[in-house]
Amino acid sequence: MTDRPLHEIVNDIAATTVKIGEINLGKYFLYVEFAPGVIGPDLFQDVGDHLSWLKTRPLTDLLFEMNYLADPRPIGAFALDIDGEQFKAAFNYDVELLEGTEERMLAAVKARFGDKPIVYPPPRSMQERFAAGEFG
Repeated sequence: MTDRPLHEIVNDIAATTVKIGEINLGKYFLYVEFAPGVIGPDLFQDVGDHLSWLKTRPLTDLLFEMNYLADPRPIGAFALDIDGEQFKAAFNYDVELLEGTEERMLAAVKARFGDKPIVYPPPRSMQERFAAGEFG
């Protein structure tokens, strides 16, 4: 458990999200679903004609901290919409997480950005992943 208030954790999540991106003070959308002991974050950055999907590893500890703070009523989903220096956070406690996670995420992205295409990074080889330290 954490002793920090929720608003402080959400502020840290917003600040870390902007640091992950390539454009400072740009438009970002973070969508996260939680299950016991598991988080499923997706982070998107608006880069004009498309959205870039960004890695969320720097957010992991903050998201777990936020989720543990929410106990005994755990968070089902969390959305963070950043536009420049302003952000809005939304919590949903009534999400059935077993099925449909990707569909809910895509619906949330579409509601925010319309039909902009999403560009995912190319998959990396196992050798590149080992070199980057992804496996310990």
